Amino acid sequence: MVVKSIEDPKQRGDADWARDAVRADPQASTPANPERVIPPEVVANIRFAGGQAPAMRADGPDPQTFRGVRAISEETQALFEQLLGGAPAAQPKPPKPPEVESPTDSPDQDILQMRALSVRQPWVELILRGTKTVEYRSTPTLIRERVLLYASRILAAPEAFASAKLKPGSLVRGAVVGSVVITGCRRSTDGYEWDLSDPQRLSVPMIPDAKPQPIWFYPFRST
Repeated sequence: MVVKSIEDPKQRGDADWARDAVRADPQASTPANPERVIPPEVVANIRFAGGQAPAMRADGPDPQTFRGVRAISEETQALFEQLLGGAPAAQPKPPKPPEVESPTDSPDQDILQMRALSVRQPWVELILRGTKTVEYRSTPTLIRERVLLYASRILAAPEAFASAKLKPGSLVRGAVVGSVVITGCRRSTDGYEWDLSDPQRLSVPMIPDAKPQPIWFYPFRST
């Protein structure tokens, strides 16, 4: 169904209600059938086939919206049929709410409560790339969960960058850059080896709210 404006007053008939029914100011015109004047609040609910609403002015709908031929939605067609004395208009279906990602489905759902492990560059970058799967520490850990990775401001020795073929200026420092899962811990010759898996890089590094610590700290937890 389409709404067609009749520009020539001589061509108006009782059925040519579209132009007369939609008026910004009903007193500014003489409708062919006054009983078919659509109240502005009803016009505001009209939707064209593309989903657009009619343009509105301070005193009501803008008549320019209805010039020419415009296809209308099925719901609006039913409304017009009711206004013309036809079958009762079908109730429009309520809009489907947008799908919102559940916090339980988000990889960052607990990021504000997660603890962070401080790691120097370039080691933290190698962890995120998946090439470094063991973190060497002087103390053991019983933690077996995903933890955040904080890139320390202090850098590793220059030979570490040479071995990794990375430049210090190209790496983020002083921010949480991702996360990793600690899956195990075992004794080694010089200390302990922490096994790491499933590294995930943050799309945007996050500056911690709390003061970073040498090993563990909670960068974002308020309590």
